[in-house]
Amino acid sequence: MNHPHALQVSKATSKQVTAVTTTATVTLPAPASGEGRYYLVVAKAQLYLNFGDSTVTAVATTAIRIPPDYPMLFMLAGDTHVATIRDTADSLVTITPLENG
Repeated sequence: MNHPHALQVSKATSKQVTAVTTTATVTLPAPASGEGRYYLVVAKAQLYLNFGDSTVTAVATTAIRIPPDYPMLFMLAGDTHVATIRDTADSLVTITPLENG
């Protein structure tokens, strides 16, 4: 029987970004072990985001909706950047890399 691996917060620093009226793209925080594929995302107000390379953008009609104060877990493969854009109010979003525990 396969048991799922527990995830733990990386010793690397989380990244905080403010989502505003125009799309903003930032580099994803790298986990301390270099094994990063999982990210925990929490926003203060509703916003939209997209994962990709350095050219990624966020558009409300096609990006992932992140509700306020609702932690969301993402497993990524090869993405290096995240783009954010606000919904109706500027929002602080925290992106935390996770590692296999």
